[in-house]
Amino acid sequence: MAKKNRKNLYLILSIISALALVFVLFGQGVTSFYAITGEISTVNLISNPGFEAIGSNYNASVVTPNFATDWSPSTDTTHLVTVDSTVRHSGTNSIHLQVINSGKTWFGVSQTSRLPVQSSEYYLMEFWVKTANLPISTGTANGTGGYVDRVMLELREFKSDGTQQTNYPSVGYYGSGATSTWDLNKNKDWQLVKRYYKMQSGTVAISAKLFFYTTNGDAWFDDVRISKLVNDPNVLISNGGFELWNQI
Repeated sequence: MAKKNRKNLYLILSIISALALVFVLFGQGVTSFYAITGEISTVNLISNPGFEAIGSNYNASVVTPNFATDWSPSTDTTHLVTVDSTVRHSGTNSIHLQVINSGKTWFGVSQTSRLPVQSSEYYLMEFWVKTANLPISTGTANGTGGYVDRVMLELREFKSDGTQQTNYPSVGYYGSGATSTWDLNKNKDWQLVKRYYKMQSGTVAISAKLFFYTTNGDAWFDDVRISKLVNDPNVLISNGGFELWNQI
């Protein structure tokens, strides 16, 4: 009986420790929780991640004379996509996405080139974001309420023959009515958003896009990062935030 009680005590302590880890990580402002330990590569696959380098890749459909090199803005005349040197998380610039006419559409910035990755390997996806003047958006993410307000980093995965994988891994903040730890109804100072993701089998390259979806307001993005875990990860809680639909 005493031996059985000790086993039960060990089990209870293990559960408490795991729950404590969840609360600690969520308390750090990490939106999409996937508890993995492992060394992260110092190589950032994102080119010009802080939008510091400015080039002449002007998009005539967007009101901006110059833009960050290796990034391409959305072709949408109802939204303003600019490099902002007054609001930034670090360095001298950030990307500012602003709705200038009402009407929900997806808009943002994309890396101009596909980024090489290794199939079935884990990667860290993260960025910093600041928002202002955002409205409430209710409903479910893909249900009868329509798409809710969101700020996201989204990847598209490609096979060696150029065909696209069906899964669209993403990480970000949602408005009211969708799974989130951050309410886009409020103005928020700079917050770190991050997630670990395992590339699908056969994936050799990805595209990366930062986007904003709302009827009104502003979002600033900075310090975008995608880096590989350089050793085998130790998964502490498998899909603890229910973020990965087809992983592990």
